[in-house]
Amino acid sequence: MEGCIVCGIVSGSLSAYVIHEDKDIVCFLDVNPISAGHVLVCPKAHVSGFSDLPDALVSKIFCFGKRIASAIERAPTIDGVSILQNNGSFNELGHFHLHVFPRQRGDGFSWKRSDAPFGAYGGLAEVQRTLVQALREV
Repeated sequence: MEGCIVCGIVSGSLSAYVIHEDKDIVCFLDVNPISAGHVLVCPKAHVSGFSDLPDALVSKIFCFGKRIASAIERAPTIDGVSILQNNGSFNELGHFHLHVFPRQRGDGFSWKRSDAPFGAYGGLAEVQRTLVQALREV
């Protein structure tokens, strides 16, 4: 797709530090990493959202992400690995990608949590009802 960074890497018009490539996926180092060794696992075909991925490709992407995580965890200075996927307006590339990155205690990466005591006022029950209904519809 015109203007897509991942598609440019796949076509060879853009360069990247590729660590794996096959007929379906390409994996390369993130140029704006959360930590050294931050890898993006992407389908070669332009797919923008998680829900748009064929199930077989979901499996391949996540299985290879697991393999990358296992390789990263071999480093003696690594305390763990985070795996993250941003969808919708939070997908800064507009092309599906799975982040796999090394973690160390005290690395500064964290989740920002809401200050609202969500479970304390019954909000979880409403979310549960909404999600159960939505799952029936997809």
